[in-house]
Amino acid sequence: MTSTKQPGRLVYAGSVIVDIGVAVPAVPRTGTEVLATHAEITAGGGANTLIAAARDGAATVYAGRYGSGPFGTIVADTLHSIDCATPIPAAERDSGYCIVMVDDTAERTFITVDGAEADVSLRELAAIPMRDQDLVAVTGYVLTPATSAETVPAWLESLPSARVLLDPAPVFATVRAEVRRRVLARTDVLTANAAEARELTEAGDDVPLAEVATRLRKLLRPDAVVLVRDGGSGCWIADSTGTRAVAGFPQHAVDTTGAGDTHLGVLCAALLRGDSIDASARRANAAAAISVTRRGPATSPDAQETDALLAAHGVDLPRVSPSDGSQAEPSSADDRSPQSMDPANRAAAATRTEHAG
Repeated sequence: MTSTKQPGRLVYAGSVIVDIGVAVPAVPRTGTEVLATHAEITAGGGANTLIAAARDGAATVYAGRYGSGPFGTIVADTLHSIDCATPIPAAERDSGYCIVMVDDTAERTFITVDGAEADVSLRELAAIPMRDQDLVAVTGYVLTPATSAETVPAWLESLPSARVLLDPAPVFATVRAEVRRRVLARTDVLTANAAEARELTEAGDDVPLAEVATRLRKLLRPDAVVLVRDGGSGCWIADSTGTRAVAGFPQHAVDTTGAGDTHLGVLCAALLRGDSIDASARRANAAAAISVTRRGPATSPDAQETDALLAAHGVDLPRVSPSDGSQAEPSSADDRSPQSMDPANRAAAATRTEHAG
């Protein structure tokens, strides 16, 4: 992998806001108080995805709006620092923000307040110059406000040749059924965490994730791809060739904030380079694993760090689920050493090691 940016860009239609992050021993009970052990204010939400993609070599465009107040300034400064294009002008009101409480188990609790990012017109989206190689990423957060719920599906339908990736987020199940239908009809790749995938398919915890991924793909058109994330265990991919596991890189997590955003950004960057969905997922798994070892929202690694982790664990191929329907668990990130790889895979690992240096 090289850091050279590709002709295609990640055009991100999501919500970029400010994160007010606080580390607490535990989330306080109603009517009580707790002292934070750490605090910071940074651009968050979709900014984490854009930062992760940029650090992995992708050119980025924010297909959204930021505000003109103090939070909007934080968002604008962050986006411009990674050379992210911002074609939609700032609003008079401020950007929204999210209070993120991270407890000692690395679990997160959120309180979000909407702002300027929720108000984008179809005319403004349609005015963004698009390239054939671009990848449009949409999150469920921009499908809930009344304005975006109408404009985003119409915009996607006006881009017949664009590749569309959907990250439904926890709110997608609350989006109007007609809006969900229109967006799913234009989705080429859907990536969701396990809880989101189960909710969309109405599958209980007793249903294996391989089956959940297979069911989720039935909501999309026949040539679409589904990716279901399973934390440190990796992820499941379902496409026209079958359903298979892509191994993860289990780590001791200190803060899981932004891990899904990192996975999404690196997945998009790899797809823009022309990597297969399997190779892209493996790379995204590695980047997300690195991100959870660091405290804060924008903890995505740079390309060289991801290269190094992949090279250290060797190159293994995703395993296809057995044809009898039983679930094959994701293989361990350590279950293949460089010595056990075939010559082609050893050469690939050596190339990535050179880039990592």
